[in-house]
Formats: sequence, structure tokens, C-alpha cells
Amino acid sequence: MGSPTGAGSRFGPRGAAPMLAVICVVASLVAAALFVTRVAPSGPGLSAPAASAPAASAPSASSRTGTEMVARLGPGAYSWSPDSAHLLVSVYGKNSEVFDRAGKAAGTFGATVGWLDAGHLINEFGRVDSLAAPELSEPGDNSWVFANGHGSAAIIVAVPGCDGDPQVVWYRDGSLGVARETVKPFGWSVDGRLALLGHYSCDHPELAGWQGRVDVVDFATRQTLVGAGGVTGKMALNPAATRLAAQSGTNVKVVDVADGPSMTIADAVFLGWRDSEHLYLKTGAKDEIRLVDVSGGRTQAGTAAGAWLIPSNAGPFVEADASGAVRRIVGSDGATTLLDLSGESLVADSALTSAPDYARNWAGPWSPDGRMLVLESHGGTALYLFSVDPAPPAA
Repeated sequence: MGSPTGAGSRFGPRGAAPMLAVICVVASLVAAALFVTRVAPSGPGLSAPAASAPAASAPSASSRTGTEMVARLGPGAYSWSPDSAHLLVSVYGKNSEVFDRAGKAAGTFGATVGWLDAGHLINEFGRVDSLAAPELSEPGDNSWVFANGHGSAAIIVAVPGCDGDPQVVWYRDGSLGVARETVKPFGWSVDGRLALLGHYSCDHPELAGWQGRVDVVDFATRQTLVGAGGVTGKMALNPAATRLAAQSGTNVKVVDVADGPSMTIADAVFLGWRDSEHLYLKTGAKDEIRLVDVSGGRTQAGTAAGAWLIPSNAGPFVEADASGAVRRIVGSDGATTLLDLSGESLVADSALTSAPDYARNWAGPWSPDGRMLVLESHGGTALYLFSVDPAPPAA
């Protein structure tokens, strides 16, 4: 899920206010009609289709040729449906909106929901709503939904003080569990098989954000496969879900899910995975980007990279600098420009510019099919939706 991300507690999307201020601050959001109104052309150099255009005239992303911006949406935390057909946009304390691939509003749901599967969302009370029949609900206290898109979800129902983890109930096998478990859910592997579950540490109360151990758990068996200690910032499983990279203070830890060997890369900031064997780091006083091969299981200096490439499942990449600012969308060769965005003030990962850094799972801006892309404005005032044609542009 995107990154896809309230105020008040240290336990995640609602708790990491400094981290999430960029994407969650909204002047007003009163009804679904407001979202429709906000799907309007604006911003430097970017223009969306006219709001008055009939829906039937908008081509589907699968039939589009070329790479283009298709809609400008209001700000919020976003996540793609498992089939890439819809985008969920949520704002803390407000109703959530679902949009189709053309940026057209497809439904208004309760304040806290997540993708249970491609056709259903689950809310913080464990109610499952069909995408075809949205329902609204009032937000609960200290609750949040971490759904995996494959029929299961973790729902935070209570957040204690600095003496333990939040309390979670699980939705699985078509029903909501009764027992409360004390654990912090961060997210899932893309296939929904592995869960990232954390345990907060209060050993250093002077630190403003989360710190603690994060375990990779086989959700079917509830077996802990591997863990990373002292996690303080960004984390992500690689595309094959065989390794976990996590920020730990000023270091980056990489652990192998299958057999547990780990490596620590000192004085680095984790940017993201290039593929399952290589990751991008920011190092040095000048924020140099380096591409590091972690297949050998040992610390390596890596090779200098002029940019950070965020991969899609269809081949293209988003090219960003060390701050997360987007330069362009490039083809599968990593060089051909599909769309130049260097002057548009868009970011792929706004948390890179915020402080303090809070632990969070990062899924990236691409839809699962790699044909759609969502990017944030630098000031967090809007989301931009793109259709991406993986074929290189015509000569």
C-alpha cells in the first residue's frame, strides 16, 4: 500500500503527525462533491481533462498511448486496489474517496478503510463494504486499518501510553477476531503472505518517534521468520519479499527473510529497492545516491548513481533525486524519457523532507500493474494521477 499514511499518537498513520503533515493537512473536505470539484486542472505545466467532459469520452488507461497526467486529486494518504483499477485516498478524520483510473470519483466511504480485496473495503469496525455500495461511518478512537488486499486485515482498536504496543484485532477467514493482540502492524508483502509487525521500545523517551523491533511474520502460520531491531524510520520488503531493508538511526539494516543473515550499512539513508538484489541509499554530507548490491550479505560501498529509480511491474521507472523530488518517468531501459517532470515540483516520497523520521512501511507510488502512477505535490496540496505507457515514445 502507498504509501502509501492523523494526529496524536506515535503508532502509525494517525500518530506520526510530523511525518504525515505534508499529506494529511487539508483546509476543508465536506463532501464527495468537493473531491469531484478538486479533480481539476491546475499546477505548473500540468493540465487535467476538463471536469465537464463526459465519462464515456475518457479512454481507459489500458487503451491509452503515451504517458500523461490524467487527473489532479485532493491531498491524502493513498493506496491502490489489488487489481490496479481504483485508487483510495484517505484523510485523517474525513471520509475516504475512491477514484477510477481516469480520476473519476467512484465512491465515498468511511473515514478509516482499507482494501480487503479488489471489490471490497473494510472499515475500522470490521465491516466489509462493497465497492459498488459504499457506506459511511464515524471514525473511532485511535483506530486504523491495515488491510492486505487478499482477504485479511489488522485493525488497531486501542493505543496505550508509552508502556506497550497498540491493541489489534484481526479480520481473516471472513470474520473479525475477538481477542486483542498487542502489536504494531506496519503493512504486508505484495502477495499478502507476510506481515510486518512491530514492538515499541520506550528505552529512549527522548526520541520523538517510533523505535523498536519489526518482525516479518508468515501470516498463515503466525511464525516469525526474521526481525530487525532498533527500527526508527522507513522500511520495505524487496519485490520478491526475500529481504527487509529498514532505517535504524543513522544506519540501514538489511535482513534475509529465509535464513536470517543481516548486514548493516553505516551512515546511510534508505531510499528504496531497485530490484530484489539492489537498493538505493543516500550517503555523505552531499547526499550522494549509491546503488548497493546486497546479494552477497556483506557491507559494500556500492556504485555512485545520479538518481534514484523507483521500479514498476511493467518496466518503467520514476526517477527522483535524494530528496524524493521527481525528475521524470523513464522507460524500462532506465534512460529513455517517457515524461519530463523536472519542473513540476512533484515528489515520490515526501517523508524524505520531513523530520523527525517515523517508522513506516513504504510501498511506493506505482499501481500493482505498473501502468498507473500517483505523485504528490511538493507542498502536499494535491495528488497527480498518471497513465504510463511502458512502450518507448515514437521516434
